[in-house]
Amino acid sequence: MNLFEGEFGDEVIRFETPIVLFGGDIASCSSVSELFYRDFISTWEQVIEDRYKLCMKELAPAECDFRKIQDQFYEWKKNNQWADDSRKLLEELRRRRE
Repeated sequence: MNLFEGEFGDEVIRFETPIVLFGGDIASCSSVSELFYRDFISTWEQVIEDRYKLCMKELAPAECDFRKIQDQFYEWKKNNQWADDSRKLLEELRRRRE
């Protein structure tokens, strides 16, 4: 099962930014947890980027519609700095282990 299918995936695609809580342990060791979170964040960002590109392609002739989608995308990025912060933290933790 893909985490980004169904209602959750639809909310992500519509830039509704649902709150995601993971209850319980993700894995029995930190390296597997790190892989899970890294994959989750990168998949989330890829879904958003794909949607953004699709909107750009579909709305290219309608500049005012494009601006609205673009503004929503940048607003999402601004309000979800946690994704970039999490990626940086995971990279820093990985570097420290090496």
